[in-house]
Amino acid sequence: MDTGKDGEFRFTYIPVNVDQNNLGALELAESLSLLKSYSRDSVLHLLYTTIILLLTVGIVLWHHFQKWIHQPLVRFIDKSRKIGHGDLSPDLTVKGRNEFAQLARTLNTMCEQLDATQQAIRLEHEQRIATLEQLRHTERLATLGRISAGMAHELG
Repeated sequence: MDTGKDGEFRFTYIPVNVDQNNLGALELAESLSLLKSYSRDSVLHLLYTTIILLLTVGIVLWHHFQKWIHQPLVRFIDKSRKIGHGDLSPDLTVKGRNEFAQLARTLNTMCEQLDATQQAIRLEHEQRIATLEQLRHTERLATLGRISAGMAHELG
């Protein structure tokens, strides 16, 4: 390989018999500028293709992340806030058979159980209040009976 005024060249020498006593050589020179240009173009093409492929894969992954992960998580966050404010309605729906759908079913079941427990506690509380009112009424009647007995005793 030699560098001339026109760029780099690759030289190949082939021995040739000119006559029986004299040997000669055939010199073949090939410019490397086309090879360098082809290599540079190939690297740029590979770089552009890689960038486009990475951008395409990134966009597809972002879209799937939004659809399959971000949106269900936003629904879970909203439902958690509703539960925190006392809304125990089992209205969370996530399609599919993946972990998010299983978590949604579990969360809905939990809401149903919490609502049933709250209603049972509310009913028990109302029954206790009614029992206390009856007890107070009974105590009032007993007190009235004692007062009446005391007055009857004093009058008698």
